[in-house]
Amino acid sequence: MFTSGSEYLYTATKKRAYFKEVTILIPLSWPDRSDYTAPGDARYEWADIIVADYNSRYSPGGPNNAFPYTKQFAGCGEQSLYIHFTPSFLLNADQWSPVVGDYGRVLVHEWGHYRWGLFNEYPDHITDKDQAQDFYHSETRQTWEPVSCSRDWKFTPLKYTGRSPNPYRPCKGDQTEGYENGCIMIPKKSQPPHVTGSVMHSHLNFQKIVNFCDNKKGDPGNLHNSEAPTKQNQRCDGKSSWEVMREHPDFDGASSYCKRNNRPRVVRDVTPTFFVVRSKVMRIVLVLDTSGSMSTSDRHTKIADTARTYILTMAAPGTFIGIVDFNSGATIVSYLRKMTSDRRRDALANLVPEDANGNTCIGCGLDKAIKVLKAHGDPEGGKILLMTDCMDGDGESTKYALKKVIEKKVTIDIVAITDAEISQNIENLATKTGKKRNQIAC
Repeated sequence: MFTSGSEYLYTATKKRAYFKEVTILIPLSWPDRSDYTAPGDARYEWADIIVADYNSRYSPGGPNNAFPYTKQFAGCGEQSLYIHFTPSFLLNADQWSPVVGDYGRVLVHEWGHYRWGLFNEYPDHITDKDQAQDFYHSETRQTWEPVSCSRDWKFTPLKYTGRSPNPYRPCKGDQTEGYENGCIMIPKKSQPPHVTGSVMHSHLNFQKIVNFCDNKKGDPGNLHNSEAPTKQNQRCDGKSSWEVMREHPDFDGASSYCKRNNRPRVVRDVTPTFFVVRSKVMRIVLVLDTSGSMSTSDRHTKIADTARTYILTMAAPGTFIGIVDFNSGATIVSYLRKMTSDRRRDALANLVPEDANGNTCIGCGLDKAIKVLKAHGDPEGGKILLMTDCMDGDGESTKYALKKVIEKKVTIDIVAITDAEISQNIENLATKTGKKRNQIAC
């Protein structure tokens, strides 16, 4: 999937992107093998793609009919949470390939959602059922047109009846008067030779679809249909996929109009390098800001809710989690506890504090987190999840604590709940330990 997907991505991005490296994280529950390597920074919680049981909201047809989807809550052009593949889909390529085509193409379609914040260019009756429609009245052509991108796709309007031996029948109506309710568009097997877009139109088994739709009028087979009531048009103000991608840091300036950064380049071999790593027992200390500044905009409540959500739903089974809170000083709320059941998760989540008083000593919180990890053995490989508004009242203490964190080979993630600019001192906590910082505006 990744090998063919890398080739397809390279073509679809006009020789500007491909999958260079792929890390496959094996769960801790699987037997260890000599060829599995250490996971490094790879974590299930931060995966780009997860393989997990189906989600009934996105796959109402059940576990055996679960198409991949991207959990997409961000706006146009913004990265999403993750791509979700099910074991059933991955293990039954013989069943699904005739329907969706090469799995590499499916991956690139979902990668468009995930990485570049693109949206579907087809009527999505599963995740957008209240807004989805198969036909719309074109103001430019004054006819009823199928929702598609590009507009030059050819379809047959059919209605599903479920009767044997022919479960579909031709729809009543036409392009002048419109079509009956329940009429859907079925792509014709033979399409015009000039049609090459769009990757985001659907999981379609057509080899000629090799482009993200664009706004270049000289290429009608890949011209974005800005009239169609698609989620792409609704969320991206009528922009085409490639227009949105051109503005993304991955491709900034990557167009025929203005070539600045990511220019086309010839890469002889776009086959990814694969790394197979196995999870280790995770030890994570939640370091929670309970200082007085957290009372602004109920930030203390937001941090408490975020911490409880992490404990109850995000932490992988078997993870060891501890809690420290800090204000003028720091307190160990809980030493490391293993998340082996819902009961244990609930018990730890109930300990999450919601106070907001005193000054802010982030360094004090980090120092206590190291003590929590040391109580469980060697701190090396442990994680600190710092949740704060970043209003640090003791910068020197933070710098000193960072040196100790680096020395112990512990890494820090930051959830910054603030609308203010993050100081370099706080940024260093994440960047110098090799982790990431997520900001929640409030």
